[in-house]
Amino acid sequence: MDAFLIEAERSCEELLTYVRHLQLILNVTIEYKYYLLFCGLFQGKRNVIKFWPKYEAAFLKLVQTDGEVGIKRLIQTIALYFVKRDPTQQKYLGTFMKLLYDQSVFSDEFLIGWYETKIKSDKKCMLYDRKTEKAFRSLITDFITWL
Repeated sequence: MDAFLIEAERSCEELLTYVRHLQLILNVTIEYKYYLLFCGLFQGKRNVIKFWPKYEAAFLKLVQTDGEVGIKRLIQTIALYFVKRDPTQQKYLGTFMKLLYDQSVFSDEFLIGWYETKIKSDKKCMLYDRKTEKAFRSLITDFITWL
């Protein structure tokens, strides 16, 4: 995926087409597109805070396409990334969550509800990991308190 991203600017649709193709090659379920896209875009020197605005439209398109479970899959992806995939990025998590809130990706009602487990994760989703989500909740406690 890295070579694809290094080339000239890619549109949201091109990114999503590429991730769909990758999903089919890897023979994984549809919700893995979130994780593949997130990990592919925010690796190495691509800081999630700096580059999120450039790629936000691709994630919002995935969320829109998946309806009610889309926003849940996005937060599950973010939790997996910061807890398991690249814990070295946890120092940016509070700032990143504020960015997502400021951009209206997540509402305060959703974030607080999800944090307090009143809004349940998509347990049918292959991205669901109860232990990871518990660890992630502890990482965003200060941000949720601020909300």
